[in-house]
Amino acid sequence: MFHKVSELLNNSDWYLSLIGLLKTNLYTEVSVPDCGRSLLFNSLNFRLNSPILYVTRDIYRAESIVNDLLMVTGSQNRVFYYPPLENIPFEFLHINSMTYTQRSKALSAIIESDNNQNPPIIVAPVSAITNKIISSFEMKTKRLNIKEGTSLKMKDLLFLLLQFGYKLNKFTEMEGQCSQRGGIIDIFCPIYEKPIRIEFWGDEVVNLRSFDTNTQTSLDVINEVTIYPVSEVVFPTNSASIEYFGDQIDYKQAIKNISQFKRDTEFNNNFEFPDFYAGIYNNSSLLNYFTKTGLVIIDGKEKILEKYFELSEEIRDRQNTYSKINTLPEDFQSPYFSYTEFSNLLESLEKVVDIKEFQSRGFNVPIKPILSYQNQFDRLISDIKTKIKSGVVVVVSSYLNRIKELFQEYEIPYEVLTDQTTTIRKNIAMIVEGNLKDGLLIEQNEEVLILTDNEIFGYNKQRNIIVNENKTRGVSSVSLDEFSINSFVVHIDHGIGKFIGTTVMNEYGDGEEYMVLQYADKGKIYVPTHMSHRVSLYKGSNGANPSLSRLSTMEWKRTKAQIEEDTLEIAKDLLDLYAQRNLAKGKSFPSDSLWQRELEDSFPYIETEDQIRVINEVKEDMESTTPMDRLICGDVGFGKTEVALRSAFKAVDSGSQVIILVPTTVLATQHFETFVNRLKPYPITIKMLSRLVPKNEQKQIINDLSNGQVDICIGTHRLLQKDIKLKNLGLVIVDEEHRFGVLQKDRLKEMRLGVDYLSMSATPIPRTLSMTMSGLKDMSTIDTAPEYRLPVKTFVSEESDELIIESIKRELSRQGQVYYLHNRVHSIQMIASKLKKLIPNLRVGVAHGRMLPDSLDKVMTDFVAKKFDILVCTTIIESGLDLPSVNTLIVDNADRFGLAQLYQLRGRIGRSYRQGYAYFTIPEYKIITPPAQARLDTLLASSDIGSGYRIATRDLEIRGAGQVLGKKQSGHITTIGFDLYMKMISHAMKKVKGQELLDTKDTNLFEGQEQKGPHLKLNLNALIPTEFIPEVSTRISLYNDLAVIENISDLHELKLKIIDKYGQIPSEFENLFTVARLRLMSFQCGINSIILNKNVYHIRFDQTIKSLKYILESNKELDIKVKNRSLNCYVSDNSNIDTLDKLFNFVFEIKHRVESIH
Repeated sequence: MFHKVSELLNNSDWYLSLIGLLKTNLYTEVSVPDCGRSLLFNSLNFRLNSPILYVTRDIYRAESIVNDLLMVTGSQNRVFYYPPLENIPFEFLHINSMTYTQRSKALSAIIESDNNQNPPIIVAPVSAITNKIISSFEMKTKRLNIKEGTSLKMKDLLFLLLQFGYKLNKFTEMEGQCSQRGGIIDIFCPIYEKPIRIEFWGDEVVNLRSFDTNTQTSLDVINEVTIYPVSEVVFPTNSASIEYFGDQIDYKQAIKNISQFKRDTEFNNNFEFPDFYAGIYNNSSLLNYFTKTGLVIIDGKEKILEKYFELSEEIRDRQNTYSKINTLPEDFQSPYFSYTEFSNLLESLEKVVDIKEFQSRGFNVPIKPILSYQNQFDRLISDIKTKIKSGVVVVVSSYLNRIKELFQEYEIPYEVLTDQTTTIRKNIAMIVEGNLKDGLLIEQNEEVLILTDNEIFGYNKQRNIIVNENKTRGVSSVSLDEFSINSFVVHIDHGIGKFIGTTVMNEYGDGEEYMVLQYADKGKIYVPTHMSHRVSLYKGSNGANPSLSRLSTMEWKRTKAQIEEDTLEIAKDLLDLYAQRNLAKGKSFPSDSLWQRELEDSFPYIETEDQIRVINEVKEDMESTTPMDRLICGDVGFGKTEVALRSAFKAVDSGSQVIILVPTTVLATQHFETFVNRLKPYPITIKMLSRLVPKNEQKQIINDLSNGQVDICIGTHRLLQKDIKLKNLGLVIVDEEHRFGVLQKDRLKEMRLGVDYLSMSATPIPRTLSMTMSGLKDMSTIDTAPEYRLPVKTFVSEESDELIIESIKRELSRQGQVYYLHNRVHSIQMIASKLKKLIPNLRVGVAHGRMLPDSLDKVMTDFVAKKFDILVCTTIIESGLDLPSVNTLIVDNADRFGLAQLYQLRGRIGRSYRQGYAYFTIPEYKIITPPAQARLDTLLASSDIGSGYRIATRDLEIRGAGQVLGKKQSGHITTIGFDLYMKMISHAMKKVKGQELLDTKDTNLFEGQEQKGPHLKLNLNALIPTEFIPEVSTRISLYNDLAVIENISDLHELKLKIIDKYGQIPSEFENLFTVARLRLMSFQCGINSIILNKNVYHIRFDQTIKSLKYILESNKELDIKVKNRSLNCYVSDNSNIDTLDKLFNFVFEIKHRVESIH
């Protein structure tokens, strides 16, 4: 919509003069302020109909204009950010795949611009174009076109994708990933909004379709796709190139055998750091893509060259240093362009615009910035009324309703700009919903005034550069809990065993896959996969291996009976507790006021869908008469604090008091500042209680709380002491809930009787999680990451000075800060001194909990103000600190921390769009315990965004959930495993409520009955072939899905989903669905067994069918003989399933007739 505003420039004299200059001059100097650049670039892009590259001095200027361009163009398909790789030169460290895909998307868009009407605008900081990259010619020649009917081998396509830099995953969920299952290859090529699913039949492509990353189900059929590389180094495939390439890296890689190297590159694509070798194979720059076409705009030529000179000097110094210490060969071909090479590239460009901030000897664009009105509405309205008489006024705002109400109040005529608007009208204010950083004034024949939220209200919503369409969910498709060989499992009827694999067994011609479980004394059982749902993974406590059960004793049966008895007691206690809560009458808060809406509009970020949902759930609870008891589980930095702030405001707005309990003084201070800043415009009294507050002030605050003069009090454990009384408490909020013990929570119970209670945590403690999983506590989850949030790269390694130096220097090179966590106060100063010696001129601060309050406060304030590069600290930083500039964390002696603690620590970094790096180090040669190893392994496995909930679930396994109401988190879960324990709790709850008869399967599960189902012998191989799905965990998961199906329609739906994800299924898999269908139909018809013997189906029923003998035997299509409780059906073909289908349909028909009579 906003791009229509750009059309206002098209016929102005100054604009036409500028276009004339650009068409005739190779080099043009143009002065334009920052606020006008996005509007100007968009107009030039359309008018010249050619791609534009804008090179900025730094990352921040690049990101700012990308935001504005997205608004101005109204399209994510025209604006592309080309980010720097953010690695120290010659450093061996993984670069986030999202950085590669953003760069690939930009390069692909330039290539594709030859074929479309919307040439792209690429924005790149100068630090992003230092690298040698794949040439535009190679991008064009290497891209792959695929359509239906294309002749292509699956293995060839997979190899090509690996060469192109795609990462092979179990499921394709993010750009730059690919996966292969059965006859399907999934690819997420960055140029497409949705990933592509390619279905093969043999060596031919038979279907292409897009699919949804969250559900993994197909969407739309596609005619043709083009696959571009995501890596900027595509490895060579011909022998001569490989040999040359191998010689170049032989020194670094110590490769002795070139043929081995050839095999690695051809078949494994095993290089972890391709950019390191870019100089050997690439010699192109992003600038080369614009040598003969397009327009290059430079953010001040002198400043760009000056910045590049600094970068190139750092690169040259590092290369020389590494050469001297024999880390690099002396003649190693650098993957970076030298200053001279870069300067020459600039000179070779065909069209260059040199942008100046202030008026220069070149062309001066008549655009000026405007001053902020800062809520001075009278002055704002006066200016708007004056301007609309002689020109055009456009208001760009994220708060559309507030602007409309304002204009209605002051009687200003307005129109909302939509896609249907054909022209920008005069004598009327045009309102556009959106977000632009700053307003501007265009001084031309008809002046154009553009106002933004920044000028009107003094703030605007902050957007990250490019909305992430593939929002990362908290629950990934790849589970932490998968069957693997030698994993411990629990069989409901036989106890704890070890899963040692699967085997195919044939009985009477029926081939079926069986799970092999090993027990004590080498006992084994073979579980048919149609009964696999009776087996679950064992999750116990302390990470220790459980004792295997004995098959020949009653031990397991007795254990299960005892635990079931105990779970009934626990269920009664829990229900009593929550019955009291439900019976209690709390305060019903009114619906949102105008102030509430204004506060929510002032939130400076764009809310995620999950945030909005959770806020609405909390409001619904608060407006109910039943006291709220809700847990918000959202990953670190997902926006829980904003939920708390809005809830607190709602309570205070209706006259109630709010207390917010936090675990540390540092977090209390941060929350206090956040609440004070956000609630500044409102008459709300906010106080803080912690040891940082002087004693005399504490007394006054406590007195004011009891008199009702404090609306919101934020504090640590001090708030739980007996002297705290509140006049009208309406809401209790507990942040970082996992940090509080049971005793503190018992004190909270006393305080919150009849009061709304909101707890928040990224990793709720297992006891609380057990309660929510039992359905006893309301739970809301915020699964969606903020826009373009990157997962933190996590490394676990032995301590080394080299690692510390490299990681700190890399962070400092991008103007960031570092946390170094050393959790020993007595030696923390030694660590600080060591770091100063390792890195000269490093500014080091020290913070720990035993410092004097004033000293600690000063250190933290100085660190926030960037007076220190690195903060050496204890776990005082663990909870809630939000510093976007800190994106590297080093933790020494990481094996000493709990899993939830490690996760919270990692959450202190990567809280913006920057890539975060977490290093968990262990002393050299130290032998760590199995539980510590399990914690670190889990952390590595859960590096994706939003894994806090899964971390908490795994924490149940490692620490043990124990008795849900007990104070110790250890109990029966160790004996039978978490999954079975939670099922027993759930069953006990149903029993206590009198619901145990509602679920037959549930009753059979816990009453010791093994539900075998009908006995089928059909002379069919019914299994999932290992050639089709090699991973045992995936096969068992699919068997499980089949085993729990309860009706034919669900079975059909499951089959369609599997065909969608895996392609056409082989005959054995088809037979598996046939057997499942017959099993379900047998249940419905009351059939106990179906046995095929030669050419006769022997079918036995659970009751007599003698009365139906005449009807059954009269069927002319089927040869049937009826006995008392069975029938024989004769077939001509030994495995004629069609005959069975006809028989079942006939039996169903008779059954319905009989039922209709009765």
